Amino acid sequence: MIDPISRIPLKSPGYCYLMRNEAMKEGILKIGASTCLPEERAKQLTASTSSALPFVVLYSRATNDVNATEAAMHSAFAAQRVNEGREYFRVSLYEAARTLDSLCADTFSRFDPPTPMAELFASFPDDGTGRSLTVEEQIACLQLAAKLA
Repeated sequence: MIDPISRIPLKSPGYCYLMRNEAMKEGILKIGASTCLPEERAKQLTASTSSALPFVVLYSRATNDVNATEAAMHSAFAAQRVNEGREYFRVSLYEAARTLDSLCADTFSRFDPPTPMAELFASFPDDGTGRSLTVEEQIACLQLAAKLA
């Protein structure tokens, strides 16, 4: 059976991703799902004539059911959805990544190459509490931001 919205077969493994496009307003993320690698999906979206600038994968997680994970993410941030018919949300990367991590905690069973932002989240506490970035992390953030710009 195929999901009528995503057109991905139900209970398909794949990836849920968080993407950014510099042509969008600051603080807006695309939260989506794909059965291909998120970087491939970003290339597909960028190739569209409706995209002025490239999409960049900021974070992604493998999941055993891409439709369910994507639906749970969209439900979690329903109040921050920019347009009802689109997958764009006004949400912080930290909050979205934390939610995605919690949804995929039990289903993540294989190693995935880290996305550019994955290393930044690896050292954050698992309980959701915040902390200040170290000087080294601040430098890494600045270098990464320059690379993504």
